[in-house]
Amino acid sequence: MSLLCVRVKKAKLLGPPGGGKEKQFISDSQSIYDKFNTYVTLKVQNVKSTTVTVRGNQPSWEQDFMFEINRLELGLIVEMWNKGLIWDTMVGTAWIPLNSIRQSDEEGPGEWTSLDSEVLMRADEIYGTKSPTPHQVLLDTRFELPFDIPEEEARYWTRKLERINTMRIHDEYPLEDCQRRRLPSVPSQCSLH
Repeated sequence: MSLLCVRVKKAKLLGPPGGGKEKQFISDSQSIYDKFNTYVTLKVQNVKSTTVTVRGNQPSWEQDFMFEINRLELGLIVEMWNKGLIWDTMVGTAWIPLNSIRQSDEEGPGEWTSLDSEVLMRADEIYGTKSPTPHQVLLDTRFELPFDIPEEEARYWTRKLERINTMRIHDEYPLEDCQRRRLPSVPSQCSLH
């Protein structure tokens, strides 16, 4: 099990909230961009979390969320919604593969994620998005290391995970070699010895 930490920071929203499809009647003192009243939902492994709603074309949430993850082959689904009087409309969505998320105990500056307007489905699961919108959201996503391991071991595993995240496992150990030789063991508090 891994602990996924997501900080929804802020967004850049361009164009009218309805994508220009409906005619807007706005007074001279009010900008079309003030019509955005958005919130973000995060979905992973049948768990959904939602930010507060913020008005404007550059909303800032700075909200933290944590998820327990046991299936790293899935993805984090990010949706941005514009709050309406009767119903909410989707501004955009993104799918972030869990296996692409960094390992760290510290918050980072985040990464701008472009939002699309459609999801790609395979066997009732989302595996990506398409049809770009002009909207972006700034997210800091990371997997935290367990709290109860010694600091020296945490540093070791952080370095090891960074190396693993920058390569494919079979680049270092081809499948045939893995079957012929044992990988070096590393002492750990998780050891069964």
